[in-house]
Amino acid sequence: MSDLILLVDDDINTLEALAYILQRVGYAVIKATSGREALAKAQADRPGLVILDIMMPGMSGIEVCQALRASPETRYLPVLVLSALGDIRSTTEALMAGANNYLIKPVKPVDLVEQVRNLFYDARPLKGGQ
Repeated sequence: MSDLILLVDDDINTLEALAYILQRVGYAVIKATSGREALAKAQADRPGLVILDIMMPGMSGIEVCQALRASPETRYLPVLVLSALGDIRSTTEALMAGANNYLIKPVKPVDLVEQVRNLFYDARPLKGGQ
């Protein structure tokens, strides 16, 4: 499995912050700002994990997750939903669409990294003594 992470969010500041956190601990990242772009990159770049926002214009994160699960190439790709929506309905909808886990924004960097490591089954030590 690739340790490349596909970050999907229509907010550029969020994308940059997530990329910074994950790159600091040794992950490679690619970014998408829309659902359609995310699906294309998931097919072309074969990431090992997708971190996905729910609220995006055009195609929601729920629709992206469903499309990933419907494709044989991405059916088993781990998906972590990271959303500002903290209600039980949104969480349940994301998990029913096939997300592996759900975190609420703003997320603590340590919680994000822990979830990423768990989804990658990755026990390597963090870089930089963190």
